Amino acid sequence: MQQGTLSEGASGGFPRAGVGSHRVAPRATQCLLAIALVLGHLLSPGGTLAQGEQGFVRVERTLDSGDMGLERPVGLAYAQGPDRLYVVEAPGETPVDVVAVTAQEERIESVRVAVSQMDPLNVAYDPVGERLLLLDSASDEIVAVAVAEDGTLQPDPASAARYPIGALDLREPRGMAVDPRDGALYILDAALSDVVRLAPGAGGDLDAASAVDAGRVSRVDLSSAGLYDLRGLAMHPTTGHLFTLAAGGQRLFEFLPTGDEVAILPLPVGEFLAPQGLVFGRSGDLTDAPETMNLYVADAGLPDARGARGRIVEVLLAIIHVPEEAPTIQDGIDRARDGDLVLVGPGTYQENLTLQDTTITLASRFFTTRDAALIEQTVIDGAKDTVITVEPSVGPDTAIVGLTIQNGKDGISADATLHILHNRIVGNKDGIDYESGGGTCRWNVFEGNRDDAIDLDGPTAALIEDNVIRNSRDDGIEIRLHRYSGPTLEITIRRNTITGSGEDGIQIIDYRDLSDRVIRIERNVIADSVDAGIGMMDDGVTTEDFRGAPIPERIYLLNNTLLNNGHGVTGGSNLIAVNNILVGSELALKNVRGDSIVAHNLFWGNGTNYQNANVAATSAIVADPLLDDDGRLRPGSPAIDRGVASFTWKGEAVLDYSPADYWGKAPDLGALEAHPLLSLLHVD
Repeated sequence: MQQGTLSEGASGGFPRAGVGSHRVAPRATQCLLAIALVLGHLLSPGGTLAQGEQGFVRVERTLDSGDMGLERPVGLAYAQGPDRLYVVEAPGETPVDVVAVTAQEERIESVRVAVSQMDPLNVAYDPVGERLLLLDSASDEIVAVAVAEDGTLQPDPASAARYPIGALDLREPRGMAVDPRDGALYILDAALSDVVRLAPGAGGDLDAASAVDAGRVSRVDLSSAGLYDLRGLAMHPTTGHLFTLAAGGQRLFEFLPTGDEVAILPLPVGEFLAPQGLVFGRSGDLTDAPETMNLYVADAGLPDARGARGRIVEVLLAIIHVPEEAPTIQDGIDRARDGDLVLVGPGTYQENLTLQDTTITLASRFFTTRDAALIEQTVIDGAKDTVITVEPSVGPDTAIVGLTIQNGKDGISADATLHILHNRIVGNKDGIDYESGGGTCRWNVFEGNRDDAIDLDGPTAALIEDNVIRNSRDDGIEIRLHRYSGPTLEITIRRNTITGSGEDGIQIIDYRDLSDRVIRIERNVIADSVDAGIGMMDDGVTTEDFRGAPIPERIYLLNNTLLNNGHGVTGGSNLIAVNNILVGSELALKNVRGDSIVAHNLFWGNGTNYQNANVAATSAIVADPLLDDDGRLRPGSPAIDRGVASFTWKGEAVLDYSPADYWGKAPDLGALEAHPLLSLLHVD
């Protein structure tokens, strides 16, 4: 019932290198640095949260490679048993000593490896064969150097195994990694933007020709990610995901061995000068569990007079993969710390989740890939109980993104402020039940919920915009004005499409005490509601009876299209309605009185346009608006350019649109502004 993966592409094409030999170092001998580390030391205190996007890549510490006898570290490999990090430097005019140091910077050994030429990125440790693998570009061979139990290299040329790999036809190898489960070797070919997998034969044989003949070689194409200047390759030992650096944009690309994208994340801004190789190694935080693995990135620095020498940076990836790292979503949530991303792979999860005490992002892989298919493929089924409960203790940057949330009492029961984005919320009783808090509800699809799609009960301030709400059995959006006194709560309902509600598209329910709330309903299409497009009730009564309650809270009704509802708008004694279209109702406006004003609106095809309503009759338009089925204005519509850009009522500036807010000479009436070019292209 589970699976998992995620990503967001970067801009820019991938430069294709010409056919030719491998990129090689200019010197004849490459040297290797072996550094034995107890990874809890050599620490620059304090972590830096990555800027931009969501900050899921965080610098935990930096290791000054100069203190270890290194100037420009490039290639990295790691042996978990002896806790040893192997480093290959950038090419230079003279060989670099091979050095091993402890965490206390004690020098242990110097080693030189018999490799003629190599790009220093092409190094990896094979835990299955207990050997260090290096690519000798001069001979087109993988050189396997034995590693002792204590991590000591045994580089005697006579004992080093060599495996020809010319049959792989690599053009620009720029990174290697080994799967710790089966010893398969992965090689990044940067020229083709792909990764070659070479499964070993008997005894760890990596001879490419025999592997090709035996069908043990495969390739995956990474070019669809749109990244360039790829370098370095690492495999996470727990998830089995692969990582490479898009150094040109300083981004970290995570993908499956199948090539499917998992995540593209920015490196922390300003932290890296020349990021190169990467490898997973044990966390340097001694308070972490021993199995905690972080990413180590080699930064080669600047090889010029500026004197910015290289270093090795330990990076925390604040992402918990479900089910690879946590077997259930709730387990992933419970493991998460503030700022973490709990990333859920495709599958159906029958769980009832609770978010509390932390600020996290709970998301499907849509969050980083922007592959909308992953929303439907990642399902949380509540089995008639609340699917996700959000407690008051969560932080306001908490987010729920890109999930299908279904079959619950409530889809989401929120008692806090949070972001709810890009979800499918279907087949619940209430889709979202806001008990308090609020936040942003944007880009979601609600369908077939058995009561309301969105229910705002307690003291809630919410921005509800750009959602599609279909076929709610009761109301599309229900707002209860319970007693509240304090800072004004603003509820904005903007650019939503609300159709097929069994009762009201939007229902506002008043109680006896005045509440400090303001409601702004702007640029929505509300259609085919059985009872009212916007209905107002009082005394806590929720069953629509068209009473048109005199709700005293201020309600703004601006640039909406109400189409084929039983009634249009019923009630409101402090309502300002400007630039709306009301079409096809038995009664378009009822009991909009008191301090209300209805101006610059279009009526058509209603049984009665208005009754007991403060309509500025001279500004009203009665004409066919020429609407498409989706509520858009067709060419020649009398609603085009007939709205007002500014409107003042009793000294209050209600509307103040700038020319950038509309096309043409004036705003259009209704929710959807008609673009002149689209009008020209309109086809019946």
